[in-house]
Amino acid sequence: MRVVIVFVLLLLNGLLWTWGQGDLARFGWPAPQPVVTAAKEPLPAAPSAPSAPATPATPTEPTATAAVAVDATDPLTNITANSVLPTACWQARFWAAPDQDALQRALTNVGDQVFWRLLPSQLEPRWVVMMRDGSDQKALKERLKRAGITFRSSEPPLPEGLIVGTFSNQAGADSALAELRARGETGFEVQQARPEVPVWEVAIYAASRELRDTVLARLNAVPRYSNAELRVVDCADTKKPA
Repeated sequence: MRVVIVFVLLLLNGLLWTWGQGDLARFGWPAPQPVVTAAKEPLPAAPSAPSAPATPATPTEPTATAAVAVDATDPLTNITANSVLPTACWQARFWAAPDQDALQRALTNVGDQVFWRLLPSQLEPRWVVMMRDGSDQKALKERLKRAGITFRSSEPPLPEGLIVGTFSNQAGADSALAELRARGETGFEVQQARPEVPVWEVAIYAASRELRDTVLARLNAVPRYSNAELRVVDCADTKKPA
């Protein structure tokens, strides 16, 4: 009996194995489908305590650097990158453009308390109304005096004669000439006294007028344009001379 039970169990086991392999599907016994276990979703994280609002980042300020002394590389000044300029500034004028080297030599070694800067400038053109010398100059001067018109003698490079007006543009000179002709005066003409002329001015930064005057004394050794009288004015802006 025991042998029969064992035989039956082995037979059943073989049938189960055959069924699981799908060999009995043609008899209407399909193999069982594998059971797919769904993956468990992760549990939601426990709510954390509210955090403090983020503090906006504070921009980093640039690190201040000390002024570094440098040599003056600009030949038109003795002002360096770390120079502290006095508040007082004067502007002296005018010197002819070719005299740059002479001006720089005169301004060399003026001392540590005085700063200077050569400033390129431009003289405006000039026109004059004049009459050349003639035989009737005496009578002309009398008529001009009676009419209240001032006059002066011309100087080279203009021709010799009498000048009755100086103008910064030719239109003004032409208008004055027309008025003279309307008075019945003849023989007058318009002449250009000078074209635009490049010149130098010198800005002087000094703590006192005495220091300024020491620089002006040096500059007097350099002839000014057309031997004109020295003109000294206050700088409009001590950092940016006019």
